[in-house]
Amino acid sequence: MMKRLYIFFLLMGLCAGVQAQKMRDSFAQMPDSLLELLTRNDRLDCIDFIENNMPARVRNAFDNYVELKELTPNYLRMELSSADYLELALLEGPDSVRYICWVRTYKGPSEESKVKMYTSDWKEIRDRKILPTLDCSGFWTKPDTVSAEQFDEFKRWVGLPLIKVSLDASKGTLTYALQVDEMDETDRKKLEPFLRAQVYRWNRTTCGWDLE
Repeated sequence: MMKRLYIFFLLMGLCAGVQAQKMRDSFAQMPDSLLELLTRNDRLDCIDFIENNMPARVRNAFDNYVELKELTPNYLRMELSSADYLELALLEGPDSVRYICWVRTYKGPSEESKVKMYTSDWKEIRDRKILPTLDCSGFWTKPDTVSAEQFDEFKRWVGLPLIKVSLDASKGTLTYALQVDEMDETDRKKLEPFLRAQVYRWNRTTCGWDLE
């Protein structure tokens, strides 16, 4: 009987440990090297401010404002400057193992994103298989009314593509979209009917991103 009680309380303790891992804790434990100019004390201040319904703004080492805009148990969005922002999501894997998805987006004026994956203790996962495998042709859809030659010409307009990634922690998705903001407005409107986003959903069983 005592042995069964010991196992029961041990399992309860393990479950509590898993439940206790929230985005606020992961953000607080992030190594300073991953967010230049922002210290752990700065991050703790932001967490404290937002949890007390106050503007979560602090000044970084360059005396510029950084603001934590959103914080939930599994998602975070932070404005690092007027030119870039960070999104983080906690994702579950097998046996309640957690992973951290990192999306940093730079604006200039078109937006371009970088995506990384980390373990729960902030070790970057170098295995490219855990990241979405993009197919550039998947950003395009050809109407029947457009010839192959015309379609190829439209694709050449884009040149070197910039890709913005949007993170939706509630759905566990990453949405990749080609950016054409810097094009002439007339050309941009001509292109828009041919563009489509690529949406990837986190698969907790395989620890990877599946194309929808």
